Amino acid sequence: MFNKLTVVAELCQNHNGDISILKEMIHAAKENGITHIKVQDIKSSELSDRERFNKKETTSIFRPYQAEYNRLKNLDLPENFLEIFINECEKYGCTPIVTPFTFSSIKRITDKKFKYIKVASYDCSSFDFIEKLLKLKKPLIISTGATQEEEIIKTSKIVKNINFSFLHCVSIYPTPLEKCNLSKINFLKKFTDSVGWSDHTLFEKTNHVASLVSILQGAKIIERHFTILPRDKTKDGPVSINEKNAKDLIDMSKLDH
Repeated sequence: MFNKLTVVAELCQNHNGDISILKEMIHAAKENGITHIKVQDIKSSELSDRERFNKKETTSIFRPYQAEYNRLKNLDLPENFLEIFINECEKYGCTPIVTPFTFSSIKRITDKKFKYIKVASYDCSSFDFIEKLLKLKKPLIISTGATQEEEIIKTSKIVKNINFSFLHCVSIYPTPLEKCNLSKINFLKKFTDSVGWSDHTLFEKTNHVASLVSILQGAKIIERHFTILPRDKTKDGPVSINEKNAKDLIDMSKLDH
């Protein structure tokens, strides 16, 4: 699916709920060499209150509902933001990608002109969800963080008849270099030639080290959170790259060729 290295700018919630910032991010990414840009279709009203996530245990995510709802409520974009996003990507000649998080989200993106659908790590083993996505007849980019090998194998069988990519991902934010486990990319190559790395390392500490090593391991896709704001102004800022960093990554990746 991806035959040459592609950098994907993950806009996440680095727009701070401001559609004008979202537009600026698309322009800035393209101006610095990024051609594939991803947005998350996530709404505060669709957040689920799961009791086990409200308790600090080692066996589950600790993400108290009320605090997360309050955070996401301030980040909701306009109802038509998907159309705006696609139009802006087309304006600058970029490829639009989306991550749906709910079954309602799948309905919202059904008739939209997305080239690829990204599956978040925690949905890699959501087999019913992936089956539903297959009906969109779009290539899938599937992150594998927080997923057991047997679950990845099962997912690979479900999607075997479509174009898909696997992204190695470590669901620790930020990810220490010693936890990156980039050799896992070799395991993912058993199922598809199109593999990559979703990099959540702390940029100001480790720069592009993990991404460059992933390329040596055979990654064809590098996904990085992207921001045009100071890193302390958004939740994902510390694991994000900015415009200059994006250009540097693309320039350095060409040294391998």
